[in-house]
Amino acid sequence: MSQKGIGHHLIIIALVVITVVGAAGFFVYRSNNANALYISELGCRSTPTLRQGSTGNCVKAVQNRINNTTCFSKIAVDGRFGPVTKGKVQEYQRKAGLGVDGVVGPQTWGNLLEGRPGKPVTCRTGK
Repeated sequence: MSQKGIGHHLIIIALVVITVVGAAGFFVYRSNNANALYISELGCRSTPTLRQGSTGNCVKAVQNRINNTTCFSKIAVDGRFGPVTKGKVQEYQRKAGLGVDGVVGPQTWGNLLEGRPGKPVTCRTGK
């Protein structure tokens, strides 16, 4: 096969990969669109791993989601992941059937944004 032929095939393969990955991303985004928009409005543009000592808008988004999705006492939405937030995250993880470590990683984010895994935490307290 000539160099031109190999280059042509590589371009086609790259386009197929980009199309498949883009489509998968679209469906994940679409399924979590409302919740993704919700955390985006709070200034959180991604779902980073958060733990005690973390600060910022994504911590506020987690605090707010916990306040709106669970039936325990409210926590301050202050953007500081301290011991109180860690305790509420651990309680949330227990209720959701997730691994309880007090760290907001992919599984906890997925459950908070209702994109799975674990089980829904259904004792909602309102707004």
